[in-house]
Amino acid sequence: MKSTKPKVLHEVGGIPLIWHPLRLCQELKIKEAYVVISPFLKKLTLPKNISVKTTLVEQKKPLGTAHAVMMALKKIKKTQGDILILNGDTPLIKKESIGQLFLERKRLASPFGFLSSLFHNPAGLGRVMRHTGGLVSQIVEAKDATPFQLQTHEINAGVYSANLSFLKNNIKGVKTKNKQKEYYLTDLVQAATHKNLDVVAIPIHETEAIGINTQQELAKANQLFFSREITKKMEEGVSFIHPESVVIENNVTIAPGTKIYGPCFLGQGNHIGKNCIIEQGCQIHNSQIEEGVHIKAFSYVTNASIGSQTIIGPFAHLRPQTKLGAHVKVGNFVEIKKSIVDRNSKINHLSYIGDAFIGKRVNIGAGTITCNYDGIKKYQTILKDDVFVGSSTQFVAPVTIGAGAFIGAGSTITKNVESQSLALSRTQQKQIKHWVKKKR
Repeated sequence: MKSTKPKVLHEVGGIPLIWHPLRLCQELKIKEAYVVISPFLKKLTLPKNISVKTTLVEQKKPLGTAHAVMMALKKIKKTQGDILILNGDTPLIKKESIGQLFLERKRLASPFGFLSSLFHNPAGLGRVMRHTGGLVSQIVEAKDATPFQLQTHEINAGVYSANLSFLKNNIKGVKTKNKQKEYYLTDLVQAATHKNLDVVAIPIHETEAIGINTQQELAKANQLFFSREITKKMEEGVSFIHPESVVIENNVTIAPGTKIYGPCFLGQGNHIGKNCIIEQGCQIHNSQIEEGVHIKAFSYVTNASIGSQTIIGPFAHLRPQTKLGAHVKVGNFVEIKKSIVDRNSKINHLSYIGDAFIGKRVNIGAGTITCNYDGIKKYQTILKDDVFVGSSTQFVAPVTIGAGAFIGAGSTITKNVESQSLALSRTQQKQIKHWVKKKR
């Protein structure tokens, strides 16, 4: 990868490669998982949204795939059942393919099976060898293969399913008689065939079997992930104007009737309700957006909540812990941070609202600033229902404006304002007649 970051911590779809197998286990309703890691990853933090009981198992030396499985087997007390073995660098495996692998193994009473794929360019990948009748005979790693074997285009996708007792009884017999001097898990294929046991190989598409070893392969995997998510969303009734330029990460839900322009970025954790419009140039991260919301071009939303029928942007910035009610308007070049804006309120132009509570039906004029920070602490500004704020107003927090109050344009408000009052703080205007003639 030519990176200071370990390969399995590079992200596809917004989550590290190492957690994609756990995501798949959760989709398959697998209850328990063992993640074999190198000593460099022993401080790895488990993802919060994974319900699978997960145990980290350290492999002190990289002695091969079979050795990694041996480390995990030491932690497994059971002797019966099935085991699913996944690689940490193949993030696009589908649960349907795993289900088919288990079903075919059950049908044939096979102790061991794996996923395979036909690759146009299989360079560097293990080859699947078959007998004349089509049955699997062995998997040969590329570095150990003969020129004849390298002509085969069927490769091992690195996903295995095995009977637990077969695995425990036969993995100890795996040797390091190969050019890498490693313990190969693929040697279990021959262990089964030498005992006249059927080995199942379920073919999958090349795009599903892609492994990550280079930055180019990482980029390709991300594009495939995004394309898969967009296709799924379109099948569920979401419209995309330019789907090729839209990024949708893991764990994003979009209700039917919503229209997504491109380019835009929808990060993981987003929920977008029905009949919304997301225009081009928008970035949205981990936010809850109710139905009928219109987010105009080049708006940036992070960890925010947006009520129904609200209009955002263009060029708006909603920062974390912003909560907007229904029918709110947030216009161009408005930034809101850690604030609540209640229903039917408007902040249409060129304003900064931070650490504030804005009540219902409040109108905030252009250029309004909440001065929330004194260099040491943050303070709150409260505008109660039906407040009208004139342009170019500064609220020096902490300050509370009572319901129905009016703030004159150009005011700097440093004290609380009573309900139904008018507050002004600008200096009196002067007009000096004939001033220009005298100066010239």
